[in-house]
Amino acid sequence: LKIIIAPLLPELLTPGACKSGFSMNSSAFNRVEEHLSSEGVFLIGDAQVHGFPIRYASPGFEAVYGYRSADIVNKKCGEVIGGQYILQDSASLRSVAAAAGISVAEAGSRVSMLTGKAGDSCRVMMASPGRRVGVSLLVNRKSNGELFVCECLVLCLRHPTAKFQYCVGFQRDVTKAVSLRTLCTAAASDEDYAQLLKSRSASLESRRMVLLGVGSENVTTYLHEKALGVFCEPPPAMNHSTFMHVQEHLSNEGVFLMGDAREMGFPIRYASLGFEEVYGYRNSDIIGKRCGDVIGGTYILSNMDCVAALAARVHLPPDEVAARVRLITFQAGEACNVMMQHPGERVGVSLVVNRTKAGDLFVCECIVLCLQHPTLDLTYAVGFQRDITQEVPLHALLMAAASQEDYAALMACRSAALDARRAVLLGIGSDSVIQYLHQKAEDVFSVETPPMPPTTFAQVEEHLSSEGVFLMGDTQSPGFPIRYASRGFEEVYGYVAADIVGKKCGDLIGGPFILANRDCLMSLSTSLRMPHKEVESRIGLLNAKAGEACRLMMAHPGK
Repeated sequence: LKIIIAPLLPELLTPGACKSGFSMNSSAFNRVEEHLSSEGVFLIGDAQVHGFPIRYASPGFEAVYGYRSADIVNKKCGEVIGGQYILQDSASLRSVAAAAGISVAEAGSRVSMLTGKAGDSCRVMMASPGRRVGVSLLVNRKSNGELFVCECLVLCLRHPTAKFQYCVGFQRDVTKAVSLRTLCTAAASDEDYAQLLKSRSASLESRRMVLLGVGSENVTTYLHEKALGVFCEPPPAMNHSTFMHVQEHLSNEGVFLMGDAREMGFPIRYASLGFEEVYGYRNSDIIGKRCGDVIGGTYILSNMDCVAALAARVHLPPDEVAARVRLITFQAGEACNVMMQHPGERVGVSLVVNRTKAGDLFVCECIVLCLQHPTLDLTYAVGFQRDITQEVPLHALLMAAASQEDYAALMACRSAALDARRAVLLGIGSDSVIQYLHQKAEDVFSVETPPMPPTTFAQVEEHLSSEGVFLMGDTQSPGFPIRYASRGFEEVYGYVAADIVGKKCGDLIGGPFILANRDCLMSLSTSLRMPHKEVESRIGLLNAKAGEACRLMMAHPGK
């Protein structure tokens, strides 16, 4: 299927399609919208929220399904028209069973399998945003109860200027080509389902040509412009009394902290009112610092008095205590990894040893989640903390920290308490809490950083320039074309800065230029006393390693 679907996106995602903003006139916009709508249904979902809740349904949605757009907006697709609904509706399952000539139980099993395959196709698109589409065949349901085979193509796109991710699903009824019986028969095994999809390859290629028939660049521009209208209309602000009510509720439940998820270690940007009461520090003592550096394991491990005090409390040698605090700190890091891998979907949970300003040590339960602001290009972390030493004494936590297995067993014992904690935190309504957090984050992160004084700026620039060359490249364009070259560039390379600005580094001074220049290769071959082909091979390897270094930095921006 990679081969079948690969051609769908290169033209669709033309890099320059929205380079200078949107300039699609209304007649072109309406023409593309009408074209896409006439080809079935297309839906725009929020790729930043678990389950991709629908934010827009095309005019064709009502014609195909019999629902109004308002019936599905803000809901997950499957809960209204797909497998999740069918599996909960006995009449729908009986209809599937009758159409496929199988038992109701078997029908449920096969609809579940198809729903899982649709999930797999979504994971394909999310793993390679802007590059690969996910394809699935599934059973969908109309408002009148009629079932049909739906062909669904899904892709994930990143808006070029607003930076949010969204997904687009193109759906159409293909029951005339693939009957319900045929699909349910193929759903008996992974192999049979894959074979059915493979048999549809020619049809999928034809579908691609029809969808992009009005010009791929226009389709891209249309989708980005439509998404901007759908996602960037600012939500109504929470009124002041509700805002203060939620803030007071969260503060009463212990401490909550906001950290910058874009920076290594999530430096704290906001500490709730309860922070001073629990820790004895002022909020300003932790703002801009990493949590562990002030109140957690990192600080404790760097302070031998803390380690000695903890060793005395739990009756273990200081070296053993230090080893166990390290394991606990590692587990807290793993909890953060969980939330970062699933922003908006999963929370990370850990039990850690924390320290007050007065030197008191206690067991802290920490629940962390990562959220993406709905309109700003902002990812932030929220941590809810409370002292649970009365429920889990320090000695019990340190004993469990003897191994990862024992620590996991202790966490499993806390599952009921954690469910209760979640219910308390969200007890006044999860929507209100999330809206509060987004609004608070907007206030916290939108504070403008004061500009650097000119003398300091000049001093830093001189320092960096004196240490060699530094270049700034555009990471939003392939190959990171250079946008700025420091003063040292001319001194080191003999080119003026204008010679490289707008070009890729390697095309002028690096491996790609050398490999394309026979004189360079011959010069290297002579000076190294190495065969020409061997020099070429080794330069190629070095180029590949430089590429890996770039992929590493892009996979972990700021870290």
